[in-house]
Amino acid sequence: MSTFKKSKPKSAITSSRKPDGPPPERLRPPVFSDADPATYPDETRKRDADGLFNFYIPIDEEDQTYMTWMYKLGDALGMGTFDPRDNRLPPTYYYELTELPKGYKLFRQVKQPDPDGPKHTGLDLKIEVIRKDAEYELDARGDPYLYGHPIGTKYRSTLEFIPHLLWLENDPYHNYENCACCLCPRLVEAGIRLPSDLKGSHIHSLRRKRKNPDEPKSKATGSSRKSSGGPSAKSSGGPSGGQSAKSSGGPLRGQSAK
Repeated sequence: MSTFKKSKPKSAITSSRKPDGPPPERLRPPVFSDADPATYPDETRKRDADGLFNFYIPIDEEDQTYMTWMYKLGDALGMGTFDPRDNRLPPTYYYELTELPKGYKLFRQVKQPDPDGPKHTGLDLKIEVIRKDAEYELDARGDPYLYGHPIGTKYRSTLEFIPHLLWLENDPYHNYENCACCLCPRLVEAGIRLPSDLKGSHIHSLRRKRKNPDEPKSKATGSSRKSSGGPSAKSSGGPSGGQSAKSSGGPLRGQSAK
């Protein structure tokens, strides 16, 4: 049976710092965390509609993907700000997060063909493959996702998670109305404004439990995601982006660069 093979690291991110440069400043993650391990994905191998085995595996700390996340999150935390336009650029390597906030965990969603089943190419399935040429037969693919948010939905990139990371670090009130990420507005809409509200709430009914990991998301959920990391809480009275937390009694550090 074939096994999932990690892709080779890209040359742009093979070293933690330029040979002639100083090592990055290592930053501890925020002390406060709202993560819930109960939201982690099922690691059971399941067959999807295309005949591929679809499953999740944890990404270990030695993985190049994990290291890249640590550098990019470190940049945002170290500089106290984030410009979404920088997401396409490699990390500066000036800062490195030592670990993810407690309870948050990176997983790789793997799609792997059945060795005894029909052969597929990337063009057949219209998905990205590890090999550069999409005409090659599909070997396996793996996309990284960050799990742990109380709503039960994954962060798909550092771009999506950075606003929440800055909120964890900077908001002493831990008010979800003040978070500009793409997931927290759903908590606010459900009347959950503080992590303490999660206890005894109907949070479990808000978590979508899809039988098929590839099941399309509803339009309502998809429309709430923006390239900047997520919409602001409109009716909740909370600030958008990184604006001052008026109702909370103090400004938040980590405003978005304009």
